[in-house]
Amino acid sequence: MPPRETAAIAAWRVPAPALAAGLLAAAVALGAWLRFTAIGGREMSADEAASWAAAAAPSLAEVMRIQAVLNPGKLALYEIALHDWMRLFGDGLAAMRALSAIFDTLGIVVLFVLVRELLAGPDDRAARPLAPHRHAAFGGMPFAEAQMVAALAALLLAVNLVTIKYARELRMYPLALLLVMLQVWFFVRAVRRGGSFDLASLAVLTALAVGAHFSAAFMVVAEALCLPALPRMPSRRARPHRMPPPLAIAAALGAGAALFVMLALPALRTGASAFAHGATSWIERPPWWEPAAMFNKATGTFAFPVMIVLWGWGVWRGWRRAPRQVAFALVWMWAPPVLMLLASYAFSPMLVERYALWCFAPFFMLAALGAWELRGGWARAGAIGLMVALALGHLHAYRRRPHDSQWREAARAAASAVAPGATIAVAPPYAVNVVRYYLRHTRAAGAAVPAGDSGAAVLLIGDQWKARDKAAKLLARYPQPLAGFRGVRVRGRRTRAE
Repeated sequence: MPPRETAAIAAWRVPAPALAAGLLAAAVALGAWLRFTAIGGREMSADEAASWAAAAAPSLAEVMRIQAVLNPGKLALYEIALHDWMRLFGDGLAAMRALSAIFDTLGIVVLFVLVRELLAGPDDRAARPLAPHRHAAFGGMPFAEAQMVAALAALLLAVNLVTIKYARELRMYPLALLLVMLQVWFFVRAVRRGGSFDLASLAVLTALAVGAHFSAAFMVVAEALCLPALPRMPSRRARPHRMPPPLAIAAALGAGAALFVMLALPALRTGASAFAHGATSWIERPPWWEPAAMFNKATGTFAFPVMIVLWGWGVWRGWRRAPRQVAFALVWMWAPPVLMLLASYAFSPMLVERYALWCFAPFFMLAALGAWELRGGWARAGAIGLMVALALGHLHAYRRRPHDSQWREAARAAASAVAPGATIAVAPPYAVNVVRYYLRHTRAAGAAVPAGDSGAAVLLIGDQWKARDKAAKLLARYPQPLAGFRGVRVRGRRTRAE
């Protein structure tokens, strides 16, 4: 083992493989607990109801048809998985959300293997006499150190609010994050090893990742931008004579894109029509600093300064030890949100944090690298402990306030106020499925309809609806307050006596 690595690991007084394995196990256990505990406590949101409505269809063909209408901008990968999941475990809110939590917990492990693959140089045990020179030539870190940084990055992912929040929702974002990280892992493997299995997996995962959410295409563009500068980054099992040129990796990415287009043509047409009719009108045009602000908002006011300092130190130290790997991590972190920002100004606003969840993975990796590069075991432990504590504090502060609307209570109040066979108008119209979910086992099942020109006697209207003019017209038609709940109001028409 090289002298520097010996000193680095010895400061922890635990063998590096055992310490990395322990940190990874702790990250998975803590991450699973944070994702699964009381997962059904929050009420279903209107967005979650769209996923439920598609997955609850009786056949896969219907799942894909309904999903294309309710969830434009992605394929029905998540809804198909949820459809089969519901057949096994039912449509209870906690049961359905557990699928997202499982995907996100698996993502903790995938980030570990991805970061280790990216940072590790040749195995010093296999090439001890040449290891120092090979590390210097290719910039790779000793394998044991790469393991440690990977475990720390997994720990940061496990405790951070940005992924926990979406892991507890009935949406496709944890699946998209998992698929993108797998795709990046095989991208790195293809560069290092060049085997046909890695290239084929890269092509398939490219199609699946973009299919899970179309915004993953920005990550593929970022990888393509890196191709001309990609070095031969040999791993401990690398075979240099099998290393493909960048053209082979470009062909794999192109094959994945072609496969996606072949599968997604109907969804692309539906999505284009939906966008033309304002499907993304709820997204505000971001300011130019939004790519940086996104990381601040996602990590918290107190955690972000600590993490950005360690991130900067990780970039500085990593550039000296593994410059090409750090350069790729920076492109991975910044290129997709910057491209989304440019697209937001050129076409339509599209930069929101859940459309770029995978860009937080390199941020955590570089912050973990910065903590590892501090001198002394106590300094490292203190930095890691501080980041974890601040992340948990951010999560605690978020959970202290309710972030859901009380659609369940409002739906039941509306159902009790209408006669059998009458309808209940719901605004905004896309929230109709959440009311249908909560009324599915009542006498009012099927009573909810999108608010419009219907003659419904009762109106449910969400406070967060941004179409103020439409909301004002509806409130004028339903002036009688019947009940009020957090985020939702129940209104009735005027009585004849009035």
